[in-house]
Amino acid sequence: ADAPPVVILEGPFALWAPPLCQPMARRLLLRGSQTEVLRRRQASAPLAEPFVEHVLWPMWLQHGQPQVAPWEEIRIDDGVEGFPLPEGLVDEALDLLGLKASVADASVEPLAADAAGTSVVVES
Repeated sequence: ADAPPVVILEGPFALWAPPLCQPMARRLLLRGSQTEVLRRRQASAPLAEPFVEHVLWPMWLQHGQPQVAPWEEIRIDDGVEGFPLPEGLVDEALDLLGLKASVADASVEPLAADAAGTSVVVES
């Protein structure tokens, strides 16, 4: 049987905005430590440290957590680069989605990517 199409939305509020996540059949949250989240954020567009400490991180804790249940979590280790995704992380995500295919078998086409490696992909 053909696997269902998969759309991956990535961003700090992708699982927070109910209009975005309510239609999703499955939700995955990449959970990283404060150190890792801030390292990735600062690598893409550096912000002043006081802003990061007193505004960005508290707002992430308040508004960056999933609002529509259920969701699955994948733990991101500190220092792991976000692009390209490590094969083990892709395999874990595919397993959670019930798509037990190896990365070599997946037909993944990037639709957009920025310098920080943020991407939206469609798997068909």
